[in-house]
Amino acid sequence: MGKNSVESKIRTAFRNSDRSNNPYKAFQELGVQKRRSPPSRYHSLISTYRISSPKSYAFFSLPGKKRFDELLWFPGVDKVSLSKEIAFCTEWLLRFVDEINSFLTFSKDVESYILDGEFDKAIIEVESFIQKNGWSVWKAEIMFF
Repeated sequence: MGKNSVESKIRTAFRNSDRSNNPYKAFQELGVQKRRSPPSRYHSLISTYRISSPKSYAFFSLPGKKRFDELLWFPGVDKVSLSKEIAFCTEWLLRFVDEINSFLTFSKDVESYILDGEFDKAIIEVESFIQKNGWSVWKAEIMFF
């Protein structure tokens, strides 16, 4: 089977999964394809997922969740070796470099407020960030633990 035929089948699988209106289904398909693909294909695989499963991609790529109860982990993705997982995660996260750097700056500012005993400023910063960007596990830890 040729490369184009395989890619066409992957696109079709992603599209069919995305039509189910269940973002986890397309994400599970991404896990299956991750297991089947060599790391050198991860860039193309993620691009195909982004284009062919836009609803699922958006669900898993948004910078934060609008509601706290959406912070659930979904463990139903095929497992791969550690080296493949690191390669996949690296490729996935490369698309979010600006967001990650912005978050790191924000988190350092909040941590500085806390270390300086300016807890009210830290809380205001975190609440403002949640309003603008949604929830994350880190934000939940800051707010509740």
